[in-house]
Amino acid sequence: MGALELVAGELHERRHHEEEQEEEEHENEEDWRTAVKKDPAGEEEQEGEEEEGYASHGSPTVLDPGEGLEGLKALEQGGNADESPVEQVRLTVPNTDDPSLPVWTFRMWTIGLLVCILLSFFNQFFAFRTEPLTISTIAAQVVALPVGRFMAATLPTRLFRLPFTSWEFSLNPGPFNVKEHVLITIFANAGTAFGNGDAYAVGIVTIIKAFYKRSIGFFPGLLVVITTQVSN
Repeated sequence: MGALELVAGELHERRHHEEEQEEEEHENEEDWRTAVKKDPAGEEEQEGEEEEGYASHGSPTVLDPGEGLEGLKALEQGGNADESPVEQVRLTVPNTDDPSLPVWTFRMWTIGLLVCILLSFFNQFFAFRTEPLTISTIAAQVVALPVGRFMAATLPTRLFRLPFTSWEFSLNPGPFNVKEHVLITIFANAGTAFGNGDAYAVGIVTIIKAFYKRSIGFFPGLLVVITTQVSN
C-alpha cells in the first residue's frame, strides 16, 4: 500500500504542476492581448521582426506535388510526350531510338552468357555460408562496360560468312553500345535469380540429399529448379 500511495502522490504532484503551467500560459496570453489592444503598432512591429527573421535565415523550400504533373501536361501540349517531366531524367536518358545500333553481337552473347554463368555459380556457392553473400546485377553491369569496350578495341572487324549460307557477321561491328549493355544486364539479372541471389529450388534438392539422405537424379533436380525459376 505504501508504494501505491507514493505513486498516487507523484501523479497528483505532476498533474498539479501541469495545471499551474497551463494557468501561467493562459495569463501570459491574456496580458499579450491586453497590450496589443492598447498599442496595435506593437503587433505590427513584432510581425515585421518575424518576417525579417525568416528572410535572414531563409525560408524552407516547399515542393509542389503538382509541379511534375504540370510539367508533363506542358510536354504533352508541346508535342513531345515521350520526354520525362523530371529534368534530371531528360538530361541523362534519351527518348530516341537508333535502329542502326547492332544488338545481337558476339560481344553481347559472350559477356552476357559469361556473367550469367558466373553469377549463378558464385551466388549459389556463397548461399551455403552461415552468412550468405550475394553478388548483385549492378556488379556485373559495372564490369561489363570496360570489358565490352576492350573487346570493341581489340576484336577484328572483318566479316565472317557461314558455309553454305549468305549470312555474314563480324566479331566487332562497331563501338560497344547501350543496347548491348542492357542485354548483358538482363543476362546478369537472370544469373542472380532476378535479384534473389541463388535459385530457390536448389534448397529443395539440397534438403532431399543432406537431410532425408535420399538420392535425386540430375534431370529431375534440374527440372525442379527450372520450373520454379520460370514460375517465379
